[in-house]
Amino acid sequence: MTILDTNVYSALDAGKPAAIHALRGQTSISLPIMVVAELKFGFMNGLRREENETRLDTFLAQDGVELLFPSVETAKHYAMFATKCRLAGRALSHNDLWIAALAYSSGERFVTYDRDFEVLQDILGENLVILCD
Repeated sequence: MTILDTNVYSALDAGKPAAIHALRGQTSISLPIMVVAELKFGFMNGLRREENETRLDTFLAQDGVELLFPSVETAKHYAMFATKCRLAGRALSHNDLWIAALAYSSGERFVTYDRDFEVLQDILGENLVILCD
């Protein structure tokens, strides 16, 4: 399973080669519910709301695509990550902390373009994949 950050979904939707390559051969893709919330916020404030909503709905309806939801264990990991970031003097948004906690809880590969997640590299290890175009 591969977990997508908001920016990777957007890059995939736009046909960016790095995002497509990163997902080649994956049979299961997950979107944290926070990613869906970030996307929907963007859609509501954009010019192509209906078109974007339809594309997201189509993506989510595909076989092998699932939503990820937090649990009590995820909340524990969120607190651990938030503390680590505070002690390191690095800020991640609340959504990014939840997304990282979900990825860690699942033990699966997490793909993002956001270099801010590097602060968690020592914990996420090889499961953290940071793309660049």
